Amino acid sequence: MIAESIYTNSDNFTAFPEPGDVFASDFEKSVMLPLAMYRPERFNEEILLATPFGDSEGLVGKEDLNEFIGEEWYSYSKVEDKWKLDCTPEDLSPFEYNFRGTKAETLKSYLETKKKLIEFGSLPKPSKCTSPGGNYPLFIPKEEISSGSNWFASLSKRVPFRLLDQTSEYSSKLAIFYDGSGNAYQYLGYLYSDVYTRCLNPQLHFLYCAPTRRVLVGLEFY
Repeated sequence: MIAESIYTNSDNFTAFPEPGDVFASDFEKSVMLPLAMYRPERFNEEILLATPFGDSEGLVGKEDLNEFIGEEWYSYSKVEDKWKLDCTPEDLSPFEYNFRGTKAETLKSYLETKKKLIEFGSLPKPSKCTSPGGNYPLFIPKEEISSGSNWFASLSKRVPFRLLDQTSEYSSKLAIFYDGSGNAYQYLGYLYSDVYTRCLNPQLHFLYCAPTRRVLVGLEFY
């Protein structure tokens, strides 16, 4: 059973954790934003949802290097009680200017959104929004990966996968991703990065590998 979309903080979800509480080093603090701590019922673990700032095109890696870092994917792992990127600073694109602004503007928008969530308990859609009314979702839990999605196509360049006999609602085969050692990733769901800061763009699709305590994230631009 898939959980409903998440709009507020709860026992299973906490948006905007403090960077010092979740990141392993100054490297992660300088290139990433912590979006939420997620405690899905199917895992007895607390999982960080985080995003890099991205470059002027919204991309992360300088090129598609390996299963841990590419232009449209990245991963980070839990080491003791903190999370570290599975790449080096040299693997990343320059982040001073990202999809819709500078790194400083992205951080400013992020902090403004954090303040709004604290004030209202949710993130209301503005009246001028094309689909006004209600709140923005903080996270959309899902379990099935469709092989017809753009983010699947990107990840499948370097990350091992297997197609299943089942199909999605759009008739594409479902799939499972694995790491290079054969450990399966479980799909957690996705979020819209521009809900957290208006300067970012892509959907972020989060997968988790429990044996390695690794989060793999695929980007989908819309």
